[in-house]
Amino acid sequence: MAHQYKKRTYEEAQELARLALRECVEENLSKEEIAQMRDSMLLTGGTFSEVWSEIVGYPIQEDLFYEYHLYKPSEECPYIEKSYVKILAPRDRKFKTCYFLWKPPVEKYDGPWFE
Repeated sequence: MAHQYKKRTYEEAQELARLALRECVEENLSKEEIAQMRDSMLLTGGTFSEVWSEIVGYPIQEDLFYEYHLYKPSEECPYIEKSYVKILAPRDRKFKTCYFLWKPPVEKYDGPWFE
């Protein structure tokens, strides 16, 4: 059945990203990292990484993609202990390719520090 809307919802794109991740995670993370990720990961979406245009090959328009970030949270600022992967998932239903940024560095936090 055809969808009424041309764009995926956030949850639909998240499911597409999850399925794509399952297909390639073992090629990019060690068994220990995968186990650690399963035990402690947090999934968020939000600010797009600047490197996506280099990975995809063209400037990224945020209204065409969702970005998901899987990381190990920390109790202290910057609240990210280890970053496992960032995933770029298309909003348009015509496209199914997800892009991955494996083990990106934890971005420098220059905001207010909380105790």
